[in-house]
Amino acid sequence: MAAKRDIAAQISSSFPGNERLIDRAYRDDPTFHELCDDYVGCAAALERWNRSNGDKSSPRSEEYSELLTELAGEVEAWLDAMVDDSSRVSGNER
Repeated sequence: MAAKRDIAAQISSSFPGNERLIDRAYRDDPTFHELCDDYVGCAAALERWNRSNGDKSSPRSEEYSELLTELAGEVEAWLDAMVDDSSRVSGNER
């Protein structure tokens, strides 16, 4: 299952300081797992579009960039909610 670890590692590098939370949530929560898969897939697609267009920006690149920003916001909101839930239950932080 190297691919799953790679995706969790990519998410962890994009959202540093949350590695343990990301690993646990990616493993245990199907909704978060899918969100992470979408984020990494979108980032890869954006990279391909940027590479294929060189210095020119294309409408497709802009769409993927906007989508990646939205997905990043969803990941951050999800992580914040998980930290809030954990703090209420056990008094722990990230």
